[in-house]
Amino acid sequence: MLKLYGFSLSNYHNKVKFVLLEHGIAFEEVCVVPIPHQDPAYDALSPLGKVPFIETEHGPLCESTPIVEYLAAMHPDKPILPADPYAAAKQRELITFMELHLEWVARELYPKAFFHTDISEGTKQRVQRKLQRHLPAFK
Repeated sequence: MLKLYGFSLSNYHNKVKFVLLEHGIAFEEVCVVPIPHQDPAYDALSPLGKVPFIETEHGPLCESTPIVEYLAAMHPDKPILPADPYAAAKQRELITFMELHLEWVARELYPKAFFHTDISEGTKQRVQRKLQRHLPAFK
């Protein structure tokens, strides 16, 4: 059975988990927090010590986008991307946009959101400016 390694605060772990759940693909979830080079067995599965990664019948695979593409190829009966090439490309475009221009920006607010740690007014303003600059592209 496929094993998904990661932890619930990771957006990338949740991206893969969502695809697995949404498309009814059987898997076992293994909660791990990325600490590279502390366990040789872990390093063999994720050489950079990152999550998510999966264990498959073919071997380990890391990085959320290749994992989702692998799942799509392995389960053609459970379409993950639209069949139309342009629609599929637009879906990938939106995913990339969200990962690079929203998630990375919002990550600056994680200390406040998840750990109740204060963040500076400058950080709040910087995040707001970045989001206002990028969000109009997808209205």
